[in-house]
Amino acid sequence: MRHPMHLGLTIYPVAVALASGYVLAIVASGWGVAAALWFILVIEEKDTIEKYGEIYTEYMKEVPPFSLKWECIKKELKIITEED
Repeated sequence: MRHPMHLGLTIYPVAVALASGYVLAIVASGWGVAAALWFILVIEEKDTIEKYGEIYTEYMKEVPPFSLKWECIKKELKIITEED
């Protein structure tokens, strides 16, 4: 996935809202997630294309912006748990 860190940061408010138990917080976190995903896909990717040009557009064709496939998540968790 192209944005593993941003996906994690996007999901974090939902986790906090669920932990709070407030219905209003849970509903509001959905709007926050939608806004964050919009920002990543519209604003940030536009800036990245401007900076890297064709290299990034080719990368975009090969890699999805986000993926919740178990293989992808497992790979990211493996990278996080590896020691330097």
